[in-house]
Amino acid sequence: LPVLSEMLRWLEPISEMRSDAGQLFVSGSRGAAAFVPRGFPDLLARHRANASGCGHREAMLSELAPGGRGWPKSARPKLEEEKKVQPCVRCGVKLTRLWLHRGLCLLCESHVREEGRCPY
Repeated sequence: LPVLSEMLRWLEPISEMRSDAGQLFVSGSRGAAAFVPRGFPDLLARHRANASGCGHREAMLSELAPGGRGWPKSARPKLEEEKKVQPCVRCGVKLTRLWLHRGLCLLCESHVREEGRCPY
């Protein structure tokens, strides 16, 4: 069974981990991980593929990408209109809090996920 062989492949390195060992996984208190470590097969790839490419997130990212329309006015109001703008902790773009999640703008969050890392 492929699932059992994959489990056995990873159980040994996990059981041998010490506090000074390299990081294999990142865990969160809610939800599921959106990435897998190097060398670990993405068992949910086909489900992720079915869910991606048809949602609002992809449409938003294409609008923000080079050649797109960019951030909407509500994200980057004039300073006299909005005093509560904050910089993205990664790229520094100043946006309203609605457009930042845990300090990251949507573009930076997407870039970090594309690198295979958890942005949070």
